[in-house]
Amino acid sequence: EKYYQVEKRVRPRKAELERAVAEYDVAMNHLELKKKELERLDSRLQEMRTTLEKSQNDKLRLENEYKDTEKKLRRAQLIISGLGDERERYFQQSELQSKLLENILGDALLSASYFAYLAPFTQTYRTQLLDSWKEAIAT
Repeated sequence: EKYYQVEKRVRPRKAELERAVAEYDVAMNHLELKKKELERLDSRLQEMRTTLEKSQNDKLRLENEYKDTEKKLRRAQLIISGLGDERERYFQQSELQSKLLENILGDALLSASYFAYLAPFTQTYRTQLLDSWKEAIAT
């Protein structure tokens, strides 16, 4: 009878234990699945963080390139506007040189004549002769 009494008390507890063990196994399987999912999500999170960091570095690099390019563009515009002024000066200088080139033969003739023929005369007479020669060359 003692065995019966012990068995009567133990049997429901054994059944309860088996149920608890089965629930535990289910819970552990569920836990393992969740751990694997957590590892997968952690891995994905790390990949995303790496991608974010790389994207932020790329953004920073591109912003710096943009600023540098903007500076270069401003400098280029300054140079171009400066060259525009230089172009105008160049054309003015070119016109002046063209006029001087047109007159070079007469200027050389006057200079050579002045040194060759006017040296022995007075300054007043030299000035009068030079003015008359200029008029003769101009016409």
